[in-house]
Amino acid sequence: MQRILLIFVLIYSTISQAGEPTEEELRATTQFYMEAAKKGDASAQLMVSQAYWNGWGLSRHEDISMRWLKKSVAQDYPPAIFDLGYRTLYGTGVPKNTEEALSILERASEMGNTDAKVLLGSYYLNLTFDHKIIDAKKGEKYLLSAVEHGDSNGMLQLGMMYMYGLEPGANLDANIQKDKVKFWLTGAAEELNLNAMLALAEFYSDRSHQNLDPESAYFWLYAVKQLTGNIPDGLARFELALSAATRSKVHDRVAGWIEKYNKQRQPTL
Repeated sequence: MQRILLIFVLIYSTISQAGEPTEEELRATTQFYMEAAKKGDASAQLMVSQAYWNGWGLSRHEDISMRWLKKSVAQDYPPAIFDLGYRTLYGTGVPKNTEEALSILERASEMGNTDAKVLLGSYYLNLTFDHKIIDAKKGEKYLLSAVEHGDSNGMLQLGMMYMYGLEPGANLDANIQKDKVKFWLTGAAEELNLNAMLALAEFYSDRSHQNLDPESAYFWLYAVKQLTGNIPDGLARFELALSAATRSKVHDRVAGWIEKYNKQRQPTL
């Protein structure tokens, strides 16, 4: 769901030189997708569904949103099938039905939709922390499949799996596998996954893992700031804790890192 939202915002933000779409631009873009949706374009139907759900360029209307979504699903459009599975899993716009949701998401996953693979992996591993672990091996399998398809959120969730000791066969009395945490989170960060950068900052800020590294934590928080223009939580604390010389060194490292990894990529959630 977040990825669909991000794509929609990025499309709109390219219209306005100020970086924020005006109401007139939102209406014009939504109308463009509406015309394509009425002609039967499945991707446009999904976009119109999102526009009605979020009130982009028109009045927010959940029922109309769901009707357009189901039109797209009827055409076997994998992102729409994922969206319906997500909504069914969490009861957003449709009645909550876990068994049905998992079946829908499995369908999307089999069609190659990596968002579905990541959501299924997160669900079975309880990376949402709202239920018990269902099947750690199955969850890991879905995440690895997402990674094989190049999905940075799959890497992110694998990193979180190791960070919280939720991997298959995890020894709850042993330390977490820090090398695997760093491997997966850094891999996702190198794909400009903003949540992976924030997770790395959390990892390097956590004394309980005996991995406290303020300079590394600051690096990732400052990278998020430079990529988004927003100030993430915790940045000011590290700026006060680190010397001016250390901050300057980190700024130079971040600039070099962004130059290396920012080519032909857009930051993702």
